[in-house]
Amino acid sequence: MSRTYTPGPEADAIVEQLLATGNYPSADEIVLASLQLLQASEPESEAELEELRRLIAEGDAAYARGATAFTSTPRNSLPTSKSWEPVNRPREADRHDPREA
Repeated sequence: MSRTYTPGPEADAIVEQLLATGNYPSADEIVLASLQLLQASEPESEAELEELRRLIAEGDAAYARGATAFTSTPRNSLPTSKSWEPVNRPREADRHDPREA
């Protein structure tokens, strides 16, 4: 079943530009490739959309309680720079300048 569509001057310009590259043999091939990309980008099912919505809501809730992408600990309960000290900080006596070797 063949149909004729008239997308308009903007689409015509895009098709002409793509034809000029030589990567497509015809306008029909450009339209077919475009439709295939569009179809591939669409969610496969309502279940997939619902899963995406659930994950977005989960992320929004985590952000609202202060969790970051790197930890589930709320930001306001992380140690401040005043209270944090590196665990393996070398003592002054253990430091050595490699230029003194």
